[in-house]
Amino acid sequence: MKILVLFNLKFKKDILKLKRILNYNAFKQISEKTYIGNLDNNEILVLKEKISKIPDENGFIIIIPICGACYNKITYFGKEITLEEEKYKIL
Repeated sequence: MKILVLFNLKFKKDILKLKRILNYNAFKQISEKTYIGNLDNNEILVLKEKISKIPDENGFIIIIPICGACYNKITYFGKEITLEEEKYKIL
């Protein structure tokens, strides 16, 4: 399932902690405070558990699941965002 994560955190240490979690889970950065990834149900639960430990009472983190049908209806303007696995060639 596609997962959209939006956040606005006050403290840099909390932002860095969140970004490490998202990068570890292969999320792609869409904008400064928006990431998208692809996780199964168990991975989503683990992600929520880890993110819930980021203490920032002055900010927020929103996790939005996007079903396949809704994801396919997304309209892009400008650069398209793809979640396909990037293929690397070893030389």
